[in-house]
Amino acid sequence: MSLKGVIRFGRLPLLALVCAASLSTTAVADGDKEWEGMYLGFGLGGGYGIASPDSHISIGYFTAGDPEQVDPGLQESIEDGYLSGSAIAGYDVQRGDWVFGFEASLTASNFSDTNAAGPTSYTSFPAVNFTTRTTIEHDFAFSLRPKIGYALGDVLLHAALGPTIGTFKYKLRYNETGATTNSYSYTDDRVAFGISSNIGAS
Repeated sequence: MSLKGVIRFGRLPLLALVCAASLSTTAVADGDKEWEGMYLGFGLGGGYGIASPDSHISIGYFTAGDPEQVDPGLQESIEDGYLSGSAIAGYDVQRGDWVFGFEASLTASNFSDTNAAGPTSYTSFPAVNFTTRTTIEHDFAFSLRPKIGYALGDVLLHAALGPTIGTFKYKLRYNETGATTNSYSYTDDRVAFGISSNIGAS
C-alpha cells in the first residue's frame, strides 16, 4: 500500500488570530512622551482557521479509479473556530503625536478539527469498504510586528503587521473492512510561516 500524505500550507489558522482584546501596562515618561516605553500584557480571543490538505493515494496497491473515490475525502478543507491566549511584550518611541515600536507575542490556540469519510465501497472491488480520517492541529505561534500609532491625548490608535511562525500537526488514518482489513497511519509535524496583524486602541 502506498499513501502519499502532504499538507499544503495555504490558508492557515495562524492567519486568523482576530478579535483579540489585550490589557497591558505602559511605561509613562515625563513631558509629551506619555506613550514611550516598554509594555507587557496578555490577550484573550479567538479566530477562525482554514487548512487545505493536498493528500492523495497512488496506483500500486490501489487500482485505476480508486483515487477518484478516495482523494476527495483526503483533500476536503478543514475549518473551525478556536480560542487563543497571547503573552505580549513591546517597546514604543514617541515623536510628537506619532508612536513607533515593535511588538512580540506568543500565542497558544486550541485549533483541532477532523474530517472523516466513509465507509464507502470501492467501485473496483465492492467487497471492500474504506474510511479515511484527517486531523489538523495548531498549538503555538510566535509573531514579531513593527507598530505605528497616533496619540489623541489619553488614547493611542495603533496598527501592526509582521511575520509569524506557527506549529502544525497533520494526521491521516486509512482503514479497510470487508474482504481485506488493511490500515495505514501517517503523521507530520510542520513549522509554517505567515503574517500576523492587529489594529486597536489603548
